[in-house]
Amino acid sequence: MNTILRGLIVLLATLTFATPAIAQDDAPKNAQENAAEEPKEDPLDPAFKRHVLRYQTLTLFAVNPLALANITQVGYRYMLFDSDSALLKDTYAALMLNPINTPAFSRLGLRAELKPLAVLKLTARYEFIKWFGTFDQLMPFDSPRQDASNEAREARGDNGENLDTTATALTFEALLQAKVGSIAVRSNIRSVTYDVDLRGGNQKAFYDATTDTLAPTQGTILNVDTDLLYVSGGPLTAGLRHTYVNSFFDDSDFAEGEPTTNPNTPIHRLGILMAYKLNNTKGTLYNEPTIILISQWHLKHRYRAGQEFPQAAPFTVIGFSFNGDLN
Repeated sequence: MNTILRGLIVLLATLTFATPAIAQDDAPKNAQENAAEEPKEDPLDPAFKRHVLRYQTLTLFAVNPLALANITQVGYRYMLFDSDSALLKDTYAALMLNPINTPAFSRLGLRAELKPLAVLKLTARYEFIKWFGTFDQLMPFDSPRQDASNEAREARGDNGENLDTTATALTFEALLQAKVGSIAVRSNIRSVTYDVDLRGGNQKAFYDATTDTLAPTQGTILNVDTDLLYVSGGPLTAGLRHTYVNSFFDDSDFAEGEPTTNPNTPIHRLGILMAYKLNNTKGTLYNEPTIILISQWHLKHRYRAGQEFPQAAPFTVIGFSFNGDLN
């Protein structure tokens, strides 16, 4: 069981596969049209709801590294505009709880989102993280250059070096997206700043299962997912995804006398992304059930690009997501 789940990771909100929208030149031509874009009590769309209690959930399984996780968001959305404009449709401000549960750790976050335009979504999240001291998931490292391969972490786990501890994390995200015809482009930029309790230890790095690399115990790691997609107009969305990961260490985080270059990052992965909606219902308790497949090859990784694992073996995710309105 230790071997199967030692590489457990969690993918965060970047696996939400709503069809990207694009800004169009729909500037109102008169005062009546302009007024229609403002918040109002009598919406143009009879199904429009200004105040929405909403949830969405994703359950996923992944290999290379192996993972099992559930990511859920539940909370309140204030819909900004009742509009058919491609730029303003489905814009909102939201405040949500964001629990993430795995066999090795749990994260509970408070998440704020602002989507002022269809092409832009901004997110801030503050999380409390609890590791259970299992599956070689949380162990400190004296330097970013220390061996953090699966084999090394398994050996240290067998020696009882896993920590049952806690941390906090502050995340900022920006999602940029656009669509022209059937082609969509989007990029999700996410920075996470950790503060890990090492129970009196002074080590500078820890294995971050979210990004599959060493991260600073008091510092920031960056993850960028960029997609080029074909949107069929039907249930299928498919395309390419490139993932970039970089962790940021100070020179003082390295052991005395060793080089201050980080051998773990940047990480680059490239591969396919597919999402198939089983139906396109909206506004009900059970909406948009979607099967998700991501398969990416490690172009650059300290251990998974032909060193410890063959480069031909892709990082693969299979997931199922759905959402719903609670009011």
